[in-house]
Amino acid sequence: MYLSLSVKCFSLFISVSLATRCEDIGYKGQYFMDPGHIHDDTRNAGQRAPVYPNPFDQGMGWNVVKAKDCWVRFQTAPKDTPESLRTAKVDTLLWDATEDQVTTTMENYNWSPGNIMLWHKLNVFALRYANIIAKTDVPYDAQPRLNLRETVVSIMLPSGIAKLKTVSNNPNKPSVNSGRVAAWGAKGTVSPFDYAYTSPFFIQWALRAIIDGNLDMAWVAAENPDKETCVIIDFRGFPSFPASN
Repeated sequence: MYLSLSVKCFSLFISVSLATRCEDIGYKGQYFMDPGHIHDDTRNAGQRAPVYPNPFDQGMGWNVVKAKDCWVRFQTAPKDTPESLRTAKVDTLLWDATEDQVTTTMENYNWSPGNIMLWHKLNVFALRYANIIAKTDVPYDAQPRLNLRETVVSIMLPSGIAKLKTVSNNPNKPSVNSGRVAAWGAKGTVSPFDYAYTSPFFIQWALRAIIDGNLDMAWVAAENPDKETCVIIDFRGFPSFPASN
């Protein structure tokens, strides 16, 4: 019994001690550190210090997930709201979408009272929706209400996706947008640590790294809610699309 308890305590110590913060790997932008708005100069929104190791080379201490295995939402912070970027983070734990709600939301593409939060798979269509990829490269309608400078990228990690059921639009009431909006609702319960958060500008950097052939930089750091754990979102294998200006 005592040996078993000791092993459990040792394992807990190892897992905690190996946790990596985004700040520890060079992400020091005020997007993560401060509750205010993203810096206007996107080059200074955060930076990777070259003295830190490549997360793909580390054998321990890094939580790396494939971008294609995640869901994503983009939400622009409300204007004139204290700690506005914090309020733009999706942190809902209980999801209870219905087919009719999904249909209604798709019908009102540009937002309307009664809309619910839908999810996208983290792929090129989602990035086009957020205007991170230009329309000339992906023929998919962007969300005009999103302002990248004031937008938080909320990522549902694979651990959360495994707990959720996808809810599509009502097949008996097809939305005119259902064929051009690859999004869905969710039903189920997740935990706070099924989420990670980042900036759209960091995704743009990852796309530029892919174009430049620098796959060691084709990743994005995303913070768990406690800011003590950094999740590496791996964009290697993404198509080579230029980021929008």
